[in-house]
Amino acid sequence: MSRQDHADGRTFYQVAVDLDGTTSVVPRLYEWPQPGLRVARRPVSKPADSGPPVLAGRRRPAIDAA
Repeated sequence: MSRQDHADGRTFYQVAVDLDGTTSVVPRLYEWPQPGLRVARRPVSKPADSGPPVLAGRRRPAIDAA
C-alpha cells in the first residue's frame, strides 16, 4: 500500500494483510528488513518519476489511433 523512508535510514511498508484467511484484509505497518518477513508477491505497478504509480503491462492504443 505504501512505503515510508525515514531520514535515519529506516524503511517501513504499509501492507494489506489477511490475518485469518477470509480475504478480509487489515492494514499493518512493518519495518523492513525484518526476520520472518519476505516478499509474498511482486507489485503490479512500476515506479513513476512523478505522480501516482502506473499499472505495468501492455500499452493499449488510443481510441483515435489509426
